[in-house]
Amino acid sequence: MYIFFRAFTLILLTLTLLSCQKNKSFDQGFSPREKTTETERKNASNRSVTWNRRQEEIEADKRHLQIKLDAGDARHLLERSGIGAHPSEIAALTGMTRSQAISKIISEFSDTTSLPLPSFINSTLAPYWIRYDFDENKREAFRMSRDREMSEYRLWWIREMVQTPSPQTERMVLFWHNHFVSAYSSIQQQSIAIARQNMMFRSLGMTNFRTLTKNIIRDPAMLNYLDNDRNEKEKPNENLGRELMELFTLGEGNYDEKTVKEAARALTGYSVNLLKDFSFELRKWRQDVGIKNLFGRTGNFNGDNLVDIILEQPATAEFITRKFWRKFVSETFSKKAEISAIADKFRASDYDLKTLYRAIFTTPSFWDPRIRGTIVKSPVDMIIGTVRSTGFLPADWTSIPSKLEKLGQHLFEPPNVAGWPGGSRWITPSGLLSRRDAMMRFFNTQGDGVRSMMQMSGSGVMGQENKITVRYGAENFQGPPKFLVKLYKEKGARKIVWRSDILTAIGGHDTELNGRIKGDASIPWQTMILDFDYQGKFKEVAVEFINDHCCGPGGSQGGDRNFFVDWVRMGDKVYLASKGHQRSNCPPKKSSRSGRLNCRGDVIMSEPISLSTNVKPKNPKNHLVVEHVALDWLNKFDPDKNWQDFSISLLNPSFNKIRLQGMKAQFVRRGDGDIHLTIDSRHCHPDCLEDNWPNSAQLKKNRSTRLINISLTGEYRRRHEMHYQELTIEQTAFVNAIWASFPQLLQEIKKGRRWRRNGNKRYPGWKETIDYILRTLPETRHVKNSVEKPLIVLPTASRQGMMMMMASAQTKPPNPAGKQPIVTSSQWNILANPILKSSKPSQVLLALAPVVASPDERAISKLINDPVFNLK
Repeated sequence: MYIFFRAFTLILLTLTLLSCQKNKSFDQGFSPREKTTETERKNASNRSVTWNRRQEEIEADKRHLQIKLDAGDARHLLERSGIGAHPSEIAALTGMTRSQAISKIISEFSDTTSLPLPSFINSTLAPYWIRYDFDENKREAFRMSRDREMSEYRLWWIREMVQTPSPQTERMVLFWHNHFVSAYSSIQQQSIAIARQNMMFRSLGMTNFRTLTKNIIRDPAMLNYLDNDRNEKEKPNENLGRELMELFTLGEGNYDEKTVKEAARALTGYSVNLLKDFSFELRKWRQDVGIKNLFGRTGNFNGDNLVDIILEQPATAEFITRKFWRKFVSETFSKKAEISAIADKFRASDYDLKTLYRAIFTTPSFWDPRIRGTIVKSPVDMIIGTVRSTGFLPADWTSIPSKLEKLGQHLFEPPNVAGWPGGSRWITPSGLLSRRDAMMRFFNTQGDGVRSMMQMSGSGVMGQENKITVRYGAENFQGPPKFLVKLYKEKGARKIVWRSDILTAIGGHDTELNGRIKGDASIPWQTMILDFDYQGKFKEVAVEFINDHCCGPGGSQGGDRNFFVDWVRMGDKVYLASKGHQRSNCPPKKSSRSGRLNCRGDVIMSEPISLSTNVKPKNPKNHLVVEHVALDWLNKFDPDKNWQDFSISLLNPSFNKIRLQGMKAQFVRRGDGDIHLTIDSRHCHPDCLEDNWPNSAQLKKNRSTRLINISLTGEYRRRHEMHYQELTIEQTAFVNAIWASFPQLLQEIKKGRRWRRNGNKRYPGWKETIDYILRTLPETRHVKNSVEKPLIVLPTASRQGMMMMMASAQTKPPNPAGKQPIVTSSQWNILANPILKSSKPSQVLLALAPVVASPDERAISKLINDPVFNLK
């Protein structure tokens, strides 16, 4: 312990001395883009190669860029531009000139990933737009599913960072997440929005800052996080406008409060349509189209105009350049002349990010030996960078998210809109202790454990009739949870007909070291596959947690052993713990959380969901089949207004061949007595009429929105009749069915949460109108041409959702830097042998000479525990 604190003092002294040297040697100081085709990718690569060659020619007379890299130089460039430095990556750069090495780094940026994306990214979107009508258990199940998706995506990104051949891409994605900040927990479990934002940074993060910023003011996660989805002309919300200038572009002191208010006005109406695949939506009725004054300019400015005007200010280029300098050159030193020159070049390039990036890495200060070791490694650098640099993959790699959280960098959960502060905040006394502990234990949790996890991941066997797959998570305390699986002959859990051996959970979260798991999105899920030889019948499946243990110092937060069950699969049947019930001394208040075993006990499941591809929905012909019906809105009735309306939401409506994921049917009462059904293209996904709209359909001003009005009686308006007459036979039957279902729809919405919260209060004002509809409807053509009671509400278990869960369960361990993981620490010296012929291990792993270990030390376990390993 004395040596550790002596080293801690030395590292702080080193930073202080480096800071003092500054005075002597330095001046005072989108929705996401569509996937690219292979041809587009090749063309982009060719353009990048050509551009880099041209830059190398320009740099030919800069002597500091013509020096050839040794292993230490290569490590320096790789650690700063990427995440860690694998020996094979160092070897690939060694011998190149600095200019050539920078070209290689830039040319290998990629907007594609090395690993397949989690299946939920490209699957049918979860029904965020209607979930607020669900009952409490269903809403809790919805939240748990989204937490599961976020957990899956977080682990996927960690796997990508570990394995990718382009760590510089992941470094830039992480940079933009900490610049344009949003947080999963602050946006109502919108996992898809966070994932798409991550993909946007991947696609646009090395293109153009103007383009990137214009996409961020349209980004669903950002619009939600900074409340711009509630920014309207009557009540402007200043959050996005303020942070756009303060944190994203200009920096403090380069704008005034009046400009904040004008910026907020320019961003009014920028929102998201949750129903239409989380797409950006400019809500014209909320937009302020008045004259605005921004930085001496006057006009009817919108969000794009705002970005353009901000980028005209010289402070923007300077602000972004300084941020790049701190992240890639030095947190301690700055050189005003170099920063100004880079900012000027950046602005002259019209904010080309590749130009800025190359200027940062070619600036003389980046290669100054005094710059090395002046950036404190982030937790991502410490944990994932160590995996990549050593080639070791810990057996508990699925708990890396929790380790990062313990060290202060919970991915997709920055502490506030300013992001992770970095620098000395990473190495507080408690932070250094946690880092030291993580490095001390690093080699204790790898090697053969990874091999066993690969064997237990179940690839190729999950789903066989003679196998049982259990998806679980664990909190360890003085050892992991133990559990067993049981089958009961009848419901009631009395007679056991089969039980497994006692099983030990792997890959659990160590609560004694890292504290309790904070939220379901951080549970390190695992799968275990068991042989199953029982041929008889059974009615219930149970998973029993048998060795509960608590507590550490300070109670359960200091250590607690718990066991979490997600599901059990047997053949093509899946049993969800969220649909089971728990037997224990501390059962959850919500039945949907029955799989969370915080005491000794079991969760019993008896209602399987079939994954069979032969099961096809059988919808009766000419019936409107929906999964859920909800009140969307019900305006306060005012008899003096010309327009009164209410809207009913339909989840997964289908009618014969027409199949939608969601739809809102709007019922309107006009002042002249006309009552009609409005079908609006903004309120369906996919398109309401399969892009086959009547020629007479109304086009909104932006010409991207179409709608038709279908009158209750066919009277009042000729144009409405044209809408009806121009429908196809199938479309006519569809709108007839919606009208004919009105009495049933009315009964269904009264069952929902939104009716109880809002509709019940406003219904009396609408009663006369609704009674008129109910009296008139039976004599209309809509009812006469429809079947009796055409609406069928059919709640369905999502087979697709189950298949997504199965896919996420088969996560394979990543290969560090794309190479097979090393099992023993001594193998690192063999792996690094080509570069160790001319360099010491400390030069390959450390930014500065070690302060505890010997400079000639060859044991990497000692080198990664040296305090200097905290710096890069």
